[in-house]
Amino acid sequence: MNILILTCVVLWIGVFGTTISGSVSVYSFLRLLRQEHSTEWDRLGRPTLLMNNSIQNSVKFLRFLAKKDYLSLRDAELTNRAARTRRLLGVQLLLFLLALCISGILLGLR
Repeated sequence: MNILILTCVVLWIGVFGTTISGSVSVYSFLRLLRQEHSTEWDRLGRPTLLMNNSIQNSVKFLRFLAKKDYLSLRDAELTNRAARTRRLLGVQLLLFLLALCISGILLGLR
């Protein structure tokens, strides 16, 4: 039981860390997109990290990342930032799901 608790704590710390890192990465990516590719940024609904976000803008942005549409812009720096953002969001999702499962197991053991 103690190992499950420790694992759960470590996973939630990982979720927190990747949330911060992922937010910084998304901010950096969106800033570069806005500065260097404003037409594409406009097409995506002018997404930002916190302000001017809607579900529609978020879905457009995540689809843009998931489908690797940024590759058509032929910008090496943007591609690097997008790849980093994709990795961080993927790791964050994985850690979150693992932490949620182990938390559920711990709650079921009580």
